[in-house]
Amino acid sequence: SPRPAPEAEFRSLTVSTVRPLTDRAVLVGFRIPAALRPEFRFVPGQHVVLRTELDGEPVRRAYAICSRPEEAELRVAIKRLKGGRLSSYATTELAPGARLDVLPPAGDFTLAPHPREARHFVAIAAGIGIAPLLPMLSHALTAAPRCRATLLYVNRSGADTLFSDDLSRLARAFEGRLRVLHFRTDERDPDLHPVRSARPFDSIGTALAISYEHYHAGALDGARLRSLLAGRLHPAKVDEWFVSAPPELADPVRALLAEHHVPATAVHREHFGLSPAS
Repeated sequence: SPRPAPEAEFRSLTVSTVRPLTDRAVLVGFRIPAALRPEFRFVPGQHVVLRTELDGEPVRRAYAICSRPEEAELRVAIKRLKGGRLSSYATTELAPGARLDVLPPAGDFTLAPHPREARHFVAIAAGIGIAPLLPMLSHALTAAPRCRATLLYVNRSGADTLFSDDLSRLARAFEGRLRVLHFRTDERDPDLHPVRSARPFDSIGTALAISYEHYHAGALDGARLRSLLAGRLHPAKVDEWFVSAPPELADPVRALLAEHHVPATAVHREHFGLSPAS
């Protein structure tokens, strides 16, 4: 497994890219030197800890890796949080060429199905919680062609949604093996009120992609989840659950799954926002 040994040390890495994702989030990339690549191998879903010094004080925080293992660049998504010193610095000042201390990948929130398995995974994310799930689902569905996944993704609006274009591309690429249900708490969100085109779809792929993604006004509350558990996501139809959301969503989800007799061993949770912080 690619988790670091207990003696893992911070390594100074150069920031290669900083790209806006939303008005409050950026994608930060690091080129890993050849000599450090074995140390920085990872399984999708793992995280790294970033460390730097701000105003003379050391700050550190864990961020999920959102790149794929085969890519040359290791990337993390960073969203600016109220009072978050490292996230504020990363989203307003950090630029390519800067150096940050990075602890090699770690974490058990991973998904690695056997290539011959035929399993159904359900992932539940809110906001930045999509970061570990995006590479997990992409890698699992590529490695195991008989597996499928359903993603329940909660955001305020499309403007706040990270990796929405990537998710749409994946939905098209996997031709129905990945279905995405978006929940938008701002009911004015344009994605909830699409403008119908007078022209026919440019391609069958475009038409199918729409059926692979659905948009719902409002939060993913208990009533909605109960309805899903009674139908498409009945526990008998799902093999594993992955929850990457803050406690106000993750805790009720886990309680409801337990109420529906989903074994605790089948529910995996990323401890959103509880990793080493600044």
